Amino acid sequence: MRIGLLTCCWADDDPPRGRLAEIVLRHNGAIRVPGVELVRVAVYSREDKHISPALAVPGWTYQQFPNRPLSDKWDAGAKLLRTKNVDAMMIFGSDDFLNAEYIEAAADALRKGAKYAMPKSLYFFDAKEKKAMYCPVIGRVGGGRALSRNLLDRMHWEPWERGYQRNIDGCMDRRLIDIGHKHPDATIDDIRSLSALILGIKTGGNLHSFDKMRRGLQGEPVDSGALLERYVPEYSEELLNW
Repeated sequence: MRIGLLTCCWADDDPPRGRLAEIVLRHNGAIRVPGVELVRVAVYSREDKHISPALAVPGWTYQQFPNRPLSDKWDAGAKLLRTKNVDAMMIFGSDDFLNAEYIEAAADALRKGAKYAMPKSLYFFDAKEKKAMYCPVIGRVGGGRALSRNLLDRMHWEPWERGYQRNIDGCMDRRLIDIGHKHPDATIDDIRSLSALILGIKTGGNLHSFDKMRRGLQGEPVDSGALLERYVPEYSEELLNW
């Protein structure tokens, strides 16, 4: 099975965001999954002044596309994956760490016939507040979604509505509704029980405080140091001192 891993990088005028994209690409680029060939694509924008270090990470195919509209930027990456003969596409943000166990779980669902697989749980780490949480039940998650080639063909490899800058997950949801596929065929419900990882990094400047977000998502506090040391040991100290 060939799975395309797709992300869109951005850094704008924020050097830490550029560094975060770099370490995410290094970590996710090193993942190996038995029986799965990972084809990696990252889309970047010339207007992001601090993205250059991320573009030096080996193992990725890089494509340039403007930041606006953002949904078009994601579609550009999907169209590039179309040329690489992948069986499915998995997306993640340039601030999302994955691991082999998660990709293996999604690949297993696809092998069993799912056309659309989605996680229902994930971790967050707030680098500013040094706090982490695990959300065991969450509504619709963007990072970690996997779409089969069959679905992508039906959407002409434009799985995001064009012309949008916000609510990118909603752009995909509406495209899926358009082809009669509103709900995922398979969900990965409790990634913690699988030792699987989807870890979203928050770097400050968020609309809501970490504690407010935790209450809204019914997140469970976890030891941030232990979490990072277990899953991203090569970057745990740096993230804890962000």
